[in-house]
Amino acid sequence: IIDHLPETPRVLSAFLPLFRNDQSVTFFVHLFGDFALSLLNWRKLNSEILNSRVLFLPASRRHQNFISQFIDPESTRLCPFPVDQNSFFPNPLERNTHREQLGLSKRDQLFVYAGRISLQKNLLTLCSIM
Repeated sequence: IIDHLPETPRVLSAFLPLFRNDQSVTFFVHLFGDFALSLLNWRKLNSEILNSRVLFLPASRRHQNFISQFIDPESTRLCPFPVDQNSFFPNPLERNTHREQLGLSKRDQLFVYAGRISLQKNLLTLCSIM
């Protein structure tokens, strides 16, 4: 399984030296939950990041607080994933219609996952307990 390769620190380390003296260039890095999986590589980049314009965009306040332990909090801005509330909302009528179409009773379990497929999400564990 390839899980988010090449990882962002490697890509960023290739570009930062090219723009080291150009303060007009800002790198925007949208961080996913797998930041912790490549923490050692982020730490190796720390001095280069401090000398460059890099802005980290975590998707949640919780993630922002976590990465602020390793990255200057002034270098982070919250950038939540957009959710189209016209597409994702609870609708009991549609729920019942889809369950009927699938031949499911009210007692049958139905699981729908809308998210990043990643080892970190432990989807295999989730499926094994369903």
